Amino acid sequence: MKRLVINIIFVFLTINVCLAQTSIPKAQSLFIYNFTRLIEWPEPYKRGDFVVGILGSGPISNELNTALIGKKVAQQDIQIENYNSVDEIIRCHVLVIPFEQSDNMANVIAKLGNQGTLIITEKPGMIDKGAIINFVIEGNALKFELNKPGATKRGLKLSMTLEKMAMIR
Repeated sequence: MKRLVINIIFVFLTINVCLAQTSIPKAQSLFIYNFTRLIEWPEPYKRGDFVVGILGSGPISNELNTALIGKKVAQQDIQIENYNSVDEIIRCHVLVIPFEQSDNMANVIAKLGNQGTLIITEKPGMIDKGAIINFVIEGNALKFELNKPGATKRGLKLSMTLEKMAMIR
């Protein structure tokens, strides 16, 4: 376990150093995969496939499909679901809402209720609208804000490692 935590910290630091040399969506996809390893979902979410949903399409969708193919979270196979509209969203572990879909946030929150879904966004102010994690760029580094009370409300247990690396709101 200690080795896993050290490896994850190394990956996060490497992502920040390499941000200038890589695309933001690629870095975000690496972060997202590591988030899945640092969060514990409610019991009903520990069965079946581990679903990562993306609202809309675009660069992050392509990167997640590439980065997560063949990967697992614990014993669960990762499955990527692309949703063209809020109405298509079904139960998922992670829901990524790209910048261009941010106007749909209120509808997403209404659709999901308090389901155990980790909502990830990339637009300033989204933490205050219900996102659990929001990507921000500070200088040349990709960082993330973390809404710990929102995660708790959704039944998500955050590791101390994740909390220490985040900009907690």
